Amino acid sequence: MSLPASRGLRWCVDGLRLWRRAPIKLLLLCFVPLLAESVLQLIPWMGVTLSKLVVPIVLMGILLGLDELARGGRLRWSCLPDALHRRRFLPLLALAAMWGMGVFAVQQGVAWAVYGWPALDAVWLGHVVAHRELMTMTFERVLLMSGILPSVLLWLAPCLFVLDGLSPWQSVCASVRTVLRFAAPFGVFLLVNLAAFALMLAVHWAFALVLLIGPWSVACTYAVWREVRAWCPHRWRWTDEAVREGEFAALLHEHAGLLSRIAASYEADPSLRDDLLQDVALALWKALPAWRGDASLKTFVARVAHNRGASHVIGRTRHPRAQALDEALADPTRGPESHAQLEQKRLRLQDAVRALPLNLRQTVTLALEGFSQQDIAEALGISANNVAVRLNRARKALKTALGEPA
Repeated sequence: MSLPASRGLRWCVDGLRLWRRAPIKLLLLCFVPLLAESVLQLIPWMGVTLSKLVVPIVLMGILLGLDELARGGRLRWSCLPDALHRRRFLPLLALAAMWGMGVFAVQQGVAWAVYGWPALDAVWLGHVVAHRELMTMTFERVLLMSGILPSVLLWLAPCLFVLDGLSPWQSVCASVRTVLRFAAPFGVFLLVNLAAFALMLAVHWAFALVLLIGPWSVACTYAVWREVRAWCPHRWRWTDEAVREGEFAALLHEHAGLLSRIAASYEADPSLRDDLLQDVALALWKALPAWRGDASLKTFVARVAHNRGASHVIGRTRHPRAQALDEALADPTRGPESHAQLEQKRLRLQDAVRALPLNLRQTVTLALEGFSQQDIAEALGISANNVAVRLNRARKALKTALGEPA
């Protein structure tokens, strides 16, 4: 399987199209990391290093915002710190170091090879004033142009990390392997980037083009990841079998609560519910290679779990809940009476949800998990309007079942 070289040009156009969906907002969002980099580099000694760690984290937040935009949502101003919410801090910092510091290290290596120690002292340690002979357009060209090749090699790493959930090292390795695998289109893409930066560095005033290259580059990053992902559908295919099993175990652990609640909405008997959870896990293992990133991983997991739960209900007579309810109320670990009453209400609601028709039950369960109407529509394969109608019907049915006024 290969991609034609012309895809490299298409990625550039796709980046422009994505940018056009929120032109001013993306431009201003991408100005933030430029501003942060400029401010941080004013800090003596450690400023440059800090900037190469902070800026990638902010850019990953913008990529998450673009993912939301591409799925029919909107690009939020608050997306900048989203990467900190999506992934744990230390792995996020590790990816930022590999990505930002890795590219910067290559730039510094080339500058050192050409200009010697003064280049490192001027750029890395911030002693530019002490080396005024380096304050030339030629030095800037050497420094910036040398970073384009490693940037393209690591182009997919941030998306693989924050959107696919790979580890930092897996993200870097998968990005490099994918770029080499599709060398023709990425080669064209590299040439376009070289031309853009060459134009930017041609004359002094053209340096302002970085304000335009920034949002275009970020949008291209997402566009490239989205298309390449369609050709390499699932993240497990980028790793060996042992890694796949480990990642799958982590996925089950991450979504254990969600899967347990979905299973409880389809099966009252605890032992049969455990069997259903095992069936769901097996169904997920088989279905994950088909996930292409059209919906979030959480939505995909919920969709598979609901489909398996529906098959379970159709294929097996539902057991009564009375026994499980008695066991819950007889649990000696129960707290005060108010807690028992709250638990009874929860169980009554769970029974009422389980008694709903299958289509309404699926919709309500996802809504109770905090999914938006758009996410529910993607998970169930229906329109957002149908989701709203189902929720309205389910709300009335639940109020009737619980003895509340409709």
